[in-house]
Amino acid sequence: MEGIIVLVVIVLMYLIISNYYRMQWEKQNRKRIKESFGRKPEHKEKESKRIRFYLESQPQETDVDDITWNDLSMDEVFWRVNNCASSAGEEILYDTMHRTKKSTEELEELEKSVKYFSEQEEERNQILTYLLQMGKKEASYYIPPYMTTIEENRLGCTIILRILQILPIVFLFGFVIFRDLTFIGLFGGNILVNVVIYVLMKMRYETNLSMLGTLCSILNVAKKLDKLECEEYFCRKLKEPLQRLRRTGGMIEKLQSLQTTMLSSELGVLGDYILGATLWQLTAYNKSIGMLIRYRAEYMKLYEMVGAIDMAISIASFRISVPFYATPKFWEKNEVELEEAYHPLIEQPVCNSMKWERNCIITGSNASGKSTFIKAVAVNAILAQSIHTCMARNVKMPHVDVITSMAVQDDIMSGDSYFIKEIKYLKRMLEHLNSKRGTICIIDEILRGTNTKERIAASRAIMEYLSGENCLVMVASHDQELTVLLQDMYDNYHFTEKIGQQDISFDYKLYSGPATSNNAIRLLEYTGFPEKIIADAKVNAEI
Repeated sequence: MEGIIVLVVIVLMYLIISNYYRMQWEKQNRKRIKESFGRKPEHKEKESKRIRFYLESQPQETDVDDITWNDLSMDEVFWRVNNCASSAGEEILYDTMHRTKKSTEELEELEKSVKYFSEQEEERNQILTYLLQMGKKEASYYIPPYMTTIEENRLGCTIILRILQILPIVFLFGFVIFRDLTFIGLFGGNILVNVVIYVLMKMRYETNLSMLGTLCSILNVAKKLDKLECEEYFCRKLKEPLQRLRRTGGMIEKLQSLQTTMLSSELGVLGDYILGATLWQLTAYNKSIGMLIRYRAEYMKLYEMVGAIDMAISIASFRISVPFYATPKFWEKNEVELEEAYHPLIEQPVCNSMKWERNCIITGSNASGKSTFIKAVAVNAILAQSIHTCMARNVKMPHVDVITSMAVQDDIMSGDSYFIKEIKYLKRMLEHLNSKRGTICIIDEILRGTNTKERIAASRAIMEYLSGENCLVMVASHDQELTVLLQDMYDNYHFTEKIGQQDISFDYKLYSGPATSNNAIRLLEYTGFPEKIIADAKVNAEI
């Protein structure tokens, strides 16, 4: 009797201690979730390759092409925005930031969701708890390509497997009815064949079962989100696909539970092979794959909605983490108004305002802020139309495409020189223009890869051509000749510097009119170049 009391006390102590530690973990987890919202995200690893899987599985091309994306360092912008708790959230956010052709209705729905999660702290934290349970396991990033090619993961020979599964029962009935030992021999042979088939297919089955378990994590999170009865837009869209997928999730969970039970039981591997002789795992697996194929669209809808919920929370967090932001106002005019706009990657940004009514040239000395400003304009134009968020006090703009030519580099593998690469970039920009939808064209140092005389002539011709197209053009250039040659077609703005005795300082502010100063020789002087080089450079500059 005393032994039973001691055992009961030990069990009770174990339950109390384990429950205490569970409650402490949940408390710490809630604290981490609360503190991370609105904080600048910190990513130890910035691996974008696997985050692209959903994007690459989509049939439609992206609205922001790879050249523009890389020119603007949009991967870094993504990591600045990304505070997602799950792999699905990261993949959906990454895809969304590549899509700028959203309708006004789509942007309004996104805005409602972002505002909802900004205000509903309790629901937001509960949802983040569920999303963190799914987390960012490596396998979960492969869900989109896996679902795209899921037919390839069938084990095959479904009809044969079914026949081999039924035959042992037929042979047993035959023996009972006819009392003929031949049926026992056939039964034994059939079981042996089944075991061999199970052994041959076991590795592939178990590998795919692991992936099916990853797919189930989306279903489990979606079920929990659905039970919250959340009034948010994306949450309400979970219900319909969930109803069709409930049986699929149940079948996969049974397979996983059975495998775990068998491997942990006393029979172990032997028990696994005994059950394998019935071929139940293989046929149930094929049935699960068949159901996923049948309801693939519903599953991906569920995946997208779970990811969209995570994305909306991430955007809400991003908005709090920046100095200030604005939601864009869209109009039909081919003009852009920016009030105190800045670049999201700069810690202590200098803001600039602009009424961009005509094509323009931005001039200015080295390091004065030209490139940062034009990138800020392009990045904000993309963020406005993708995540409905701008780094500015106020933004008014039309729905437009954004295309750039900036970070040109030699391509050794293809044999393209800097200049060849640059003109290919510009040609793709010209080919993109169309009369139906306007385009913002951003060019940094146009045709700098060739000699001065031809650069000026060709740049003028390209910019004159663009002035007659359905686009808004912004060109950053050191070629002050262009400001004179194109003054009837292009407005002029500039950045400047303050030159002291020992240094040069910049205010990074945008001013009207063309630049009137240069600082290249001064920079050589301040960085310690030999005096003879400085003197000769000054003489040559006056020639």
